Amino acid sequence: MEQSEIKKICLRCMRVSDDPEVCPFCGREKRGQQTWSKALAPGTILNNKILIGNILGKGGYGITYIGYDMLLEYRVAVKEFFPDEMVDRSEDGSSVLVLDAVNKDEYDKETKAYLREARILAEFSKFPGIVAVKDFFYQNNTAYLIMEYLESGNLRKYIDSHGGWLPVDEALEKMEPVIAILGRVHQSGLIHRDISPDNIMLDEDGSIKLIDFGGSRKLGFANQQVFLGKWGFAPLEQMLSKLSEQGPWTDIYGICATLYCMMTGDIPQSSFERNEKDELINIADYTIQIDKKVAAAIMKGLSMKPEDRQQSVEELYHDLYGIYPDEKNVQAQEKIGEQHILKDRNNRIWFGDYPMNEITGAQVTSDLIYAEYDKDDTAVIDGEKYLRMPIVRETVAEKESLLTMMRGSRTETEITGYRYFKFNMLSWRIVAERGDRITLESEYIIDYKPFDQEKYLKMNDREIVRVKSGIYWEKSKIREWLNSVFVRRAFSEADRAKLQVTKVSTPVSALSDRVTYDKVYLPSIEEIRHGFDVDISIARGSKVNNDLDMAPCSQYVAALMGGSIGHSSYGLRSRGHIDEGDSYKCAENYEGHALVDNYLSEWFLNKSVGIRPVICVNAEDIHEMT
Repeated sequence: MEQSEIKKICLRCMRVSDDPEVCPFCGREKRGQQTWSKALAPGTILNNKILIGNILGKGGYGITYIGYDMLLEYRVAVKEFFPDEMVDRSEDGSSVLVLDAVNKDEYDKETKAYLREARILAEFSKFPGIVAVKDFFYQNNTAYLIMEYLESGNLRKYIDSHGGWLPVDEALEKMEPVIAILGRVHQSGLIHRDISPDNIMLDEDGSIKLIDFGGSRKLGFANQQVFLGKWGFAPLEQMLSKLSEQGPWTDIYGICATLYCMMTGDIPQSSFERNEKDELINIADYTIQIDKKVAAAIMKGLSMKPEDRQQSVEELYHDLYGIYPDEKNVQAQEKIGEQHILKDRNNRIWFGDYPMNEITGAQVTSDLIYAEYDKDDTAVIDGEKYLRMPIVRETVAEKESLLTMMRGSRTETEITGYRYFKFNMLSWRIVAERGDRITLESEYIIDYKPFDQEKYLKMNDREIVRVKSGIYWEKSKIREWLNSVFVRRAFSEADRAKLQVTKVSTPVSALSDRVTYDKVYLPSIEEIRHGFDVDISIARGSKVNNDLDMAPCSQYVAALMGGSIGHSSYGLRSRGHIDEGDSYKCAENYEGHALVDNYLSEWFLNKSVGIRPVICVNAEDIHEMT
């Protein structure tokens, strides 16, 4: 970013505008304001790329600023490690000085611990419920943590703006991601120690994220503990700084106090006051609709004695939601797998799921970006399935695409981001019925692949035409992909059992065929012309079907094709030439055929064409839509 562009940034909200003095977005002076003498001045640049703005908040262990990444050009939150009782700011306004009464080795130890725990936190930031960590580094004799900026405010502000309290179901739903991930954080040895509505932020989509893990560490002098936590949300062992008595149950108190505040609008009586005279009102006694088990779980988590609370977040999760966190993903997968094969009033069949529509704009939430993706780049979020597609950096020599990367290009590539696609139910048309066997062909071109992506993709067109015999369907990579990756991606385990095996005959000469047995296959020209799931020897020479429909492409396929919307699909198992009358002539050579805009067209083995699969199911598994 040029120096002239930096001057356009408002140091209060980090929005860019041409107005020289007043920001049109926040309505305040763009130059910012240093609200604490020990803080960095607005306009300071860290690590040659992070522009510092106004203070967002400060505590006994650090200062949080709004910031701007001038390299990537987006807003961030910057947390500076600044334990107030150990350090001061130098005269230059940047460096951090260790106080004379503090052992410098102890401060260095604390700083390294801060970064070490930041790295652990970064491992968890990809999950919903935890603020995303972008970067961390040393500078000015201290450490800096760069996090995503959440501009929708904290949970306390949200509660206040919604009448002062939230319905029980909404409170439980919002807190679920935080509670679920906190158990994993505890297993790594970290305890937050400062859970409250002030330290829970809202994303643009309304989801919440836990911030401020600075309290998850020992602070202060070598033999002294500084109280961290907020009045009403910290248990007694935390208020008395009894580190040896703190554990997961300490955070459990903070979670339950937060739920109590969300559901009632009241801050719980502080544990210090309760130790003198416990007057905390039972949440079940409020005039709110709350399940007795949920009320009991919250009050148990607010017990004064640590041993009387739930001893793990997993136990608390089970008390609140009736299942354990690990069972949630299993249930989500089972929910996806509970689909039937459905037939609508237009005789269209709906079965399986595949990435179809692209997720863009505000729908690309942090939950989607930082979800846990599997080896096929798919993830399940709130019962819905998504796929991410890598965006490859362009080079000077050649514009790289996903297809180039899939082809094993020797050009070095770098993934710079991802595009996201939602799984939608696949629609099929019935192309053949034989008793209970129903043959289905996809209504859409659902993927874009070459015939074989190992041997022939490394050849140019001139090398390809020298090949005297091509790759048969039996040994092709496309057949392997369809019956492994595609089946695993499109169908749940329960749905895979409904796919029937089909005897697939592929002609290799005028008189002989090669036979394979597949659950998913691609049509030959003969099947497209004469019919599916029939005796090919009888079908040959029969009446030609000229009613060829043009299959549309999904948005996912359009992205694979580099943005162009095509209407071509393979007749992959055909071999040889087709004469003017569309009669099929077998011959052993490299040529096959694709359907392009309703016409038969030649293709070469190193070119990709749309994939429009065929499957077979039992009529008894098909249910009418209601």
